[in-house]
Amino acid sequence: MERYAEEACDKDLYFNMRLEWLTGVDIPHEIHTLRWAKEFDIAPERLVIEITEEEFNMNKDYIKVLTFFTDAGCRIALDDYGKSASNIDRLAHLSPAVIKIDMEYIQKSAESFHHRSYIYSLTSFAEFVGVDVLCEGIETQEQLDVCMETKGRYFQGFLLGVPQPTTRNAVVDYEAFSQSSEKLLSSLHNRMTHTNALRRSMDILVESFVAENVFVMGKTPVDLYLINLMRTLPPHVMRLFLCDRRGKQLSGNIERGANDIRVATPPGANWRWRGFFHEATRMFESGRQSGVTGAYRDVRTKERIFTYFTVLNSDLFLFADVRRVTLNFCLPDKS
Repeated sequence: MERYAEEACDKDLYFNMRLEWLTGVDIPHEIHTLRWAKEFDIAPERLVIEITEEEFNMNKDYIKVLTFFTDAGCRIALDDYGKSASNIDRLAHLSPAVIKIDMEYIQKSAESFHHRSYIYSLTSFAEFVGVDVLCEGIETQEQLDVCMETKGRYFQGFLLGVPQPTTRNAVVDYEAFSQSSEKLLSSLHNRMTHTNALRRSMDILVESFVAENVFVMGKTPVDLYLINLMRTLPPHVMRLFLCDRRGKQLSGNIERGANDIRVATPPGANWRWRGFFHEATRMFESGRQSGVTGAYRDVRTKERIFTYFTVLNSDLFLFADVRRVTLNFCLPDKS
């Protein structure tokens, strides 16, 4: 801490400590970290107190110590986050400023979509409740790519820098960071381009079919209509169904099999609570007549898919689940 003060470092200072070291402390001044911060004129807001998630078990002595730190202005970070089963209770009670995702998940993320998805779920939750995410244990460029892709805020690991005795002229591999950053921007651009191309191609095919085959609810056989529509769509369209504005499914699931197109499930389900229906509703309310949701995994096949939607009239939404494919064709001008 004395060296940190001498070097006038403008970065946050993280302390990894065990709470059991501090049990029995009755007043803040008995905590050396806080006493030395005052002695060396270090702003408490610069101090981040790291505790392992598995250690924090609601012990009243631990809570008292943590309260001393937070009352002084320090922030709390949960280390090895993701291992324990009672994460929500800890987050709700402790309100940490930072969670450090467990190194094991980071190091398995480049090869395992389950680990990538878990990291994404943690970072999304943290973003929603206003907690920063630190990804630790990054040793390869691929791991850094994944951590950026899954919305980490801070990044730590031997790829970027090793422990050093001073903050002055610290050796950091900014080039590795730049490579992953540029790759992420390129990926986002490609994704937007692909999504727009997918939406436009589906718009053209669906609008052409609907113009030639007028649909009237209550008169047109719904499932047969969608089967005929499916025959005009490319093989990466795996499923069609029709819903009303309230999410009630009015058709069966029209699915493409290996050798046929069939009604896989009957109508009657309600999808009002599902994420893809929320996205479609938001797009419709903003004036969009069609759109493509973000990619997600199909529950049965585990394939990465999108859901396309278009509005047939003010009360009918057509949905299509579409496999992720490369669109290697030119689209006609829809204007």
